Amino acid sequence: APTVDNSAGAGNVPTAGSVKIDGVDSTSALAGSLPAIRLSASTAYGFSIVTWQANNQTVGTVAHGLGVAPDMVVIKNRDSSTNAQWVVGHSGFGFNGQGYLNLNSPFGTNSGSFNNTAPTSTVFTVGTDQTVNLGTNKYIAYCWVEKTGYSKFSSYEGNNTATGPTVTLGWQPALVMIKNADG
Repeated sequence: APTVDNSAGAGNVPTAGSVKIDGVDSTSALAGSLPAIRLSASTAYGFSIVTWQANNQTVGTVAHGLGVAPDMVVIKNRDSSTNAQWVVGHSGFGFNGQGYLNLNSPFGTNSGSFNNTAPTSTVFTVGTDQTVNLGTNKYIAYCWVEKTGYSKFSSYEGNNTATGPTVTLGWQPALVMIKNADG
């Protein structure tokens, strides 16, 4: 885990101890227009945690450290309870809208959270929406990449039968998370 905050600006080699990729300090400049404050990524398990500071609702990009585009990104404001939803971008719905883990609402078409931009192999985009980019608040993102035997990201449509649809994983999951996307 990172032990210090990154004081290097965007596009620079991060401060030693602030960015860990597979447990090792990053010695390469990070992509993104918003510098990571702290970043910890496991490419083997396809999971990263990154913190950054908002830039007053100007579209920006944040490094995730995974080396491939995340299938799911969950973002939370750490400084304010204003617009502090658990914002979700998911490959099954594209990143042209968002869902909320903590609200009983469908995935929307509001493009403000991810700016209608799917993550790349180096960054995810935060848009102008206050749920991901309020003032100079600090945010945290949890990013996942699908890894066989570890994680699977999918969507399905209900079929109104007792047995319902099936999503094949190929292994026994320890956790299944389901969110109604359109109701």
